[in-house]
Amino acid sequence: MPATGGARRIVTRSPPVGISLCVLFMLSFCQQRHIPTEGIRLVQQMNVDPRTHLISEVGIRIELPEGFPEQYRAAVVRAADQCTVKKHLQFPPAIQVYTTTRETAAAGV
Repeated sequence: MPATGGARRIVTRSPPVGISLCVLFMLSFCQQRHIPTEGIRLVQQMNVDPRTHLISEVGIRIELPEGFPEQYRAAVVRAADQCTVKKHLQFPPAIQVYTTTRETAAAGV
């Protein structure tokens, strides 16, 4: 995933916890088919917009070990694509920020 429009690219082998959960979908897929998961790695790449300093694009690369069954390569991507965290990032919820007092919060109001 190349950086675009002057974006800064960040590569990490330890993705944030939320994105890390996407790997569980892929691992579950492999385990259900008795495919060994040793040697599978997840690498996350993020492009950061230099103007806003916000992440503008996230890429997840699944590195498969030698000998991984060829017929399952595309299916592993589809399995990881089902990740709930990824779907929430694609279709983010509305976020409301507001104030309250501890007394009001304790009362459940």
